[in-house]
Amino acid sequence: SLQNAWKQAEAQQGFSQIPDNDYVAKLKNMEVALSKAGRIQVVSHFEVADGKYEGREVNKFDGIDNDVSIPWFKGYCEVIGLEIPDDIEDLPSAIETFVEEQEDELYQLTVKTKDRFTNIYVKGTKIQEEEEEEKEVEEEEGVEEEEEKPKKKKKLARR
Repeated sequence: SLQNAWKQAEAQQGFSQIPDNDYVAKLKNMEVALSKAGRIQVVSHFEVADGKYEGREVNKFDGIDNDVSIPWFKGYCEVIGLEIPDDIEDLPSAIETFVEEQEDELYQLTVKTKDRFTNIYVKGTKIQEEEEEEKEVEEEEGVEEEEEKPKKKKKLARR
């Protein structure tokens, strides 16, 4: 019976090829595909762009087969900048065009594993993160400038 189980078993991985952490990655490909269970999903293939795990790939799986998963996928599309087509049948061509335009774009990812499932969270592009950091610095500098201004003395009116 062990021999039969050996022949029938498909390889499974319940962990990522990289440890849980934040990463900068490139979007290498996206595709509409069927899961092993027959679920319609979009698979996003990312490649880590720097650090110890540079070149390693991680995949994000987004179901688009029901009214619960579709809004989550649309939210992901907004984060990465993929224009959502009105007709779901146009999704594969929209994805293809989008991926071609993303050749040099870097994304901020968080990899988190729970039990045997790895989730990939895309927090935005590297450019978006840099812009937010610049805005925070500008806001902090603005606060410091306000603190440095001498306070005007109030004049009391004489009666």
